[in-house]
Amino acid sequence: MKSDDKKHYSKPSSTKERVWKYIRRNKLFSFIDAKIICGVNEGTLKAILWHLEKAQYLVIKGEKNPLIKRVYIHNRNRKFGLKSPSLVNGIVYDLNTGKEYDIKPPEKIQEIKEPFVPTLLTSLLEAMTKELLTKEEICLKANVDTNLAKKHWKRLELSGVIKEALNTKRRTTLCTKYIRIAGKKAFHIDVEKAKIVLENIKNGGYNTKTNSKLQQFWEPLDLLKNELTTKSLKTVADELDISKGTVSLLKNEKYPNPEKMYLKIKNKYGGI
Repeated sequence: MKSDDKKHYSKPSSTKERVWKYIRRNKLFSFIDAKIICGVNEGTLKAILWHLEKAQYLVIKGEKNPLIKRVYIHNRNRKFGLKSPSLVNGIVYDLNTGKEYDIKPPEKIQEIKEPFVPTLLTSLLEAMTKELLTKEEICLKANVDTNLAKKHWKRLELSGVIKEALNTKRRTTLCTKYIRIAGKKAFHIDVEKAKIVLENIKNGGYNTKTNSKLQQFWEPLDLLKNELTTKSLKTVADELDISKGTVSLLKNEKYPNPEKMYLKIKNKYGGI
């Protein structure tokens, strides 16, 4: 045996040899005849014939199914030598001719999914072109129903895009606490922040559970308080690798020079 043959050669198999000898003698045969005459089980025979078909030694004549009625014929472009082809790791190697046939299926190309973009939210963000607007004005401009928009206002507030417009010129208790436009409560709009959030969403920044809440834009204190609504003080402390006392001080805005701690909170819970 040639040295090149050795690396392809599979261990001799009396079953495979019997099947190969039967195929060489019969240029046309049925699956059921080969099974009975060769005395092999259905699964083994099916595997052998599948390899030989894929390597184009055999061609199915007529209907492919049902299996027991399947008929095979020789492919004239293949030589049926004395030695049974070797079947190794999805490769059929002809020990008679030295030719190799790779029958492994091609690797699937992973489909690149387009990022999910919530059209309702993006419409609201695109409508935020002025620094002072009511929610009603935003919905009207975005062509979004006010009831459908309700679920987005909180996340937009937490992300710093909109903020209640307090009436700083209020003189008496009779004056309204908030600025109003046509009787409706107005909000300060961070137009630049709205553009940043919009761009982030369009680039796939909404695809995770964390980012669907726009938490990457939240202030650290809001992130911390949000975690504490569902987790214990100890759990949050363990996750941040700080003491429970530190968490408590941060929550109550009493921790001195909290910038480093805020960065840790942002890195942990902000989805960045």
